Amino acid sequence: VLLPARRLGVLDTGYEAHVLLLRRNPLTDVSAYSMPAGLYTRGRWFDGEALSRLRAEAVAFTGPLARPAAP
Repeated sequence: VLLPARRLGVLDTGYEAHVLLLRRNPLTDVSAYSMPAGLYTRGRWFDGEALSRLRAEAVAFTGPLARPAAP
C-alpha cells in the first residue's frame, strides 16, 4: 500500500506543521511541557489560555489522571 507523500519538517506555506511553543528549554527543564505557551495544530492556533481551558474540560469529562504511588 502506498501512502500519499507528506510534507513535514518545514515551517513554510504549503507544508503541514504541528508546533508546540514552550516558555522554557525542555532540555534543561522537562516540566516546560506541562504548561506550553501555545500549540499550532491542524491549521489552528491555541494559546496558553485556550490550552488550559481544554485541559480543564478534559479533566471534567474523564476525571484526573491517576498518579503512581510514591515509593
